[in-house]
Amino acid sequence: MGSNSHGQLGIGDSQSKLKNTPTLVDASTDMVDKVIVKVSCGNYHSLALTECGMAYAWGQGRFGALGSGRSDNQHDPGRVGGTTLFVDVAAGASHSAFISKSEESTLYMCGDGSKGQLGIGECESVFSLVSVRDHKVKRVACGESHTGHGRDEKDFK
Repeated sequence: MGSNSHGQLGIGDSQSKLKNTPTLVDASTDMVDKVIVKVSCGNYHSLALTECGMAYAWGQGRFGALGSGRSDNQHDPGRVGGTTLFVDVAAGASHSAFISKSEESTLYMCGDGSKGQLGIGECESVFSLVSVRDHKVKRVACGESHTGHGRDEKDFK
């Protein structure tokens, strides 16, 4: 519920700009019948992670936060990362983070990097997932224009 100005509610409707009651995400996508274990919301985009590790994104594509390689808004959930499976997702204001389910637990980033929040060594936007760290990342969190991650459980105590 709330603003749908850029499709961030994932309801498949580009005309509805506001919903003030709970509204289901569009079930016409391949997300139907999937168990969602995590949802993370940025300023104008949203992410979801399924029980089996599929990641989905929808909303504003302007800075690349959807990881789709495109800059247009997406009003329905779209799969992120192709066949790559994930264990965690996090949405910042206009950037996104994903940790792969692989043995390496690689951290992938996309979106607005103007403040260096993608960790790629450049202050630029990235429209497709880019591998940032492959050292068994365990958790990730995104703020408005920053990202934090930890590799060991001791990093979180």
